[in-house]
Amino acid sequence: MVSTFQTVLFDRIIPALHNRQITLTALRDSNSIDEVIRSREGDVDFYVSEINWNLASETIREYGFYNLFDNQIFRSIEHSNVIDLYHGSYKRAPFLSDSELTYGKLSEKGLLELKPHILLIVLMLHPLDLTGVRGNRRYTEERKITLQKLYNQHGVKQQFLEWCRLSIGTRFAKRVESFALNGYEYTRVSLLRMKFALFSAKPRLLKYLTRRVIAKFSPAPHLKGRVISVMGVDGSGKTTLLSELQKFIESYNGSSSKVQYSYMGRQAGHRLPLNWCANMFKRISRSFKQGGESITSGKRTLSKEGIAAKTFNRPIWQFVFPFEYSIRLIEIWYLVLFRRKIVLADRYVDDFSHDNTCSYVLRKIINLFPKPSHVFLILGDTKKFYSRKREYSPDELNEMQEKLLACLKTVYGDRLIILDGNQTSSVVLAQALAALHTS
Repeated sequence: MVSTFQTVLFDRIIPALHNRQITLTALRDSNSIDEVIRSREGDVDFYVSEINWNLASETIREYGFYNLFDNQIFRSIEHSNVIDLYHGSYKRAPFLSDSELTYGKLSEKGLLELKPHILLIVLMLHPLDLTGVRGNRRYTEERKITLQKLYNQHGVKQQFLEWCRLSIGTRFAKRVESFALNGYEYTRVSLLRMKFALFSAKPRLLKYLTRRVIAKFSPAPHLKGRVISVMGVDGSGKTTLLSELQKFIESYNGSSSKVQYSYMGRQAGHRLPLNWCANMFKRISRSFKQGGESITSGKRTLSKEGIAAKTFNRPIWQFVFPFEYSIRLIEIWYLVLFRRKIVLADRYVDDFSHDNTCSYVLRKIINLFPKPSHVFLILGDTKKFYSRKREYSPDELNEMQEKLLACLKTVYGDRLIILDGNQTSSVVLAQALAALHTS
């Protein structure tokens, strides 16, 4: 039975963090968090100190929530809710210190609740995004009611305005007070005036704004173009893993246009019309490997020692495939650099770069391909793989698996990530996602 997001968060993740002396700060009021959980969609925002970030993220991953490529967003395979874990500084309000974001009282749910005037700062200034370039996001009626209640609490208004004056400046405090008195309604002009008051009071925030603008037009770590390759013998589950990875990354990035599947093996997926050559080569090599002395192709009979057999054996790789892989080389670099896509490669060029059939020219072209950020190799019981795809015998698959492992260890060493192909597809996917948290 699949546990609910609420159960996983409050009954497992938060107690596990407490056991490691880590407390999450809720960056929303409890009603907002409960509403997000009830709706079964949206993100819950938390904050954790920079020194606790690595341990906190590791703990969250242990319970099936994964962050890709050093990103702060954690998404589960089973749940549509997202955990957004800020650390170091709160990007929407970087003028809040770490001590202000980690000091308050503990709620019944085990979350740290911000002081009322700090929570008011977070809730009021986050939609405005005063130090960023998003801005102009209207407040919902529920948010306005929450802000008004906080503002009218005994002593909160005074603490809030005093914080604004001391931390930023008198001019900004007056603008924010006027904004609150007007019922949190603003125009583009009033927003610009508040931003001007902020930056004129704190010039150091201009540097922060510059970084935010640059970041706005630069891809985030989880959106940068990269190659992720999945290797393995036939029947190991490469296609299944790639399909599930594609679905997860698309949901994580919120866009299907950021992920591109690409088959990079020699037997199919050719950009040139070479399928008939590959099929013929496959038939010949399989026939001769099984001990046959000849093979019939149409009206011709090709002998094992004949010129025709040799023609299909090596010159295809020596003369034709350099052109084929030159096209693939341009395509991959275009997708990674210009389209900023995450290319999920079924096999990759390195799995045959040390093959005897790989010519000098083809090997030089292969060296120009972008190196994968992550290389997965699915290893397991070849008898199980044979039951899925009966093309090669278990002994042949075992021999191919050993050669592939030796080749990839030579190329990537400790960077090679081994996945257990004897497990279910969901377990293999979890193993791969756990390894994708680093860039």
